[in-house]
Amino acid sequence: MKRESLNDYSNREKEQFGKFLTSYVKDTKIEYPPKSRFNKLVGPIVDTTTNIWTQIPFYGSSLIHIHPCSQDALIKYFGWGTKADIENLVSLSKDTGRVQFIFDKDPKDYEPFDYLDPILELRPPLMQLVPKLVFDEKEYKIAENEYDTLCGYKFVSYLNSFYSQNDLGLSYPSFNEFSFKFRQDYATLKLSGYEEIAQKILDLLIDNPELALDYFFLFGTLITPSYHDSFYVSYNPVYSIDGSLLTTLIKKMSNLSQSNSSESNTNIDVSKQAIPGEIGSALIKKLAFGAEGYHGCIFLMDKYKQEDLNKLLSSIQEGVNAKEIDQIRSNTIELSIVLDNLWKDANNIAKRSSYVSWAVPFTLGLVGPIASHEVGLVGGLLAAIGAKTLDKKIIPISEKLAKIRSPNHLVAIYDFMQKYNIKN
Repeated sequence: MKRESLNDYSNREKEQFGKFLTSYVKDTKIEYPPKSRFNKLVGPIVDTTTNIWTQIPFYGSSLIHIHPCSQDALIKYFGWGTKADIENLVSLSKDTGRVQFIFDKDPKDYEPFDYLDPILELRPPLMQLVPKLVFDEKEYKIAENEYDTLCGYKFVSYLNSFYSQNDLGLSYPSFNEFSFKFRQDYATLKLSGYEEIAQKILDLLIDNPELALDYFFLFGTLITPSYHDSFYVSYNPVYSIDGSLLTTLIKKMSNLSQSNSSESNTNIDVSKQAIPGEIGSALIKKLAFGAEGYHGCIFLMDKYKQEDLNKLLSSIQEGVNAKEIDQIRSNTIELSIVLDNLWKDANNIAKRSSYVSWAVPFTLGLVGPIASHEVGLVGGLLAAIGAKTLDKKIIPISEKLAKIRSPNHLVAIYDFMQKYNIKN
């Protein structure tokens, strides 16, 4: 797409968001981007970018983030990016609404990447952050100042070193953009009722910047997006997470904490660093079929429709939004039975489609105030993926969240590193 068109695109996005901010009235529901920006958006919605062909069949609509990067990078990091992939995703978006696109960066940043033009022609909206609409602006500023006061001692220099040594340019093209995330995550955690986690991070900014960064990575993934990302606040999607990376991160945090406790010259209290063992409830831990590309995706879409899988998952999501524990529990049991029956039929499924030949561990979990109730059918969310934790208490979650309508959300943890062959 030409520079002039992208400039116009960028200006329209800024204008539309500006109009939303002007018309926004306190205590009203945030809906941005407006539903009119999406074609046939259907719940439950999942926020995913990797291993998309396996996840699209499972949900009503799959939100795919488009990064301004080379086609080779898209293939390497996200497993798709060929011309055929893009054409098929665009067709699914236009014809069914099962695929939705959103930009993480300004449309002008996509100028060098002509291969993305078919997606740009759909005019996807730009993701926006709205923490100052969600929280009291004065309190948010105070929290930001707390972070700013302590981060400069050790944490910023450690962040700079980490950014330089790791390939993060795809998600964060500049160090300033990368470092801004943690300031925002700290303020969001504190004002969302996670004061204990926020205080631990504040202490670690000075005592152990490496461990502080891991805390940010964990809780900044599982908690903060639902409180400051306009799409999350508006539509409360299921958040898809890489299970192998999550488990590795938690184990590293545990090892760092144990290492610190054995150092005689440290004043760090390991008991105050312990990873909370119950970030939420694990509703389901099953195997989910893996689709090998577009054709496997279409096959699973049809198969899941026959089993009413999407309908059951949608009912669970509705129960989460309505805080109906009985509805969550009953539909989770039914969905569990469907997944068990599908696995029993795995060999026949493999025979009918050469594009479905493996399965991966899948955990559906719940994070939020109602997770502290007896709603989990499997147990603790982190324990369900095999992560060892040091505490057994539930994260303190406050119900007092200004203007947030759905503080509870579902997370889908897929371990694509562990594959099961379903063919005999």
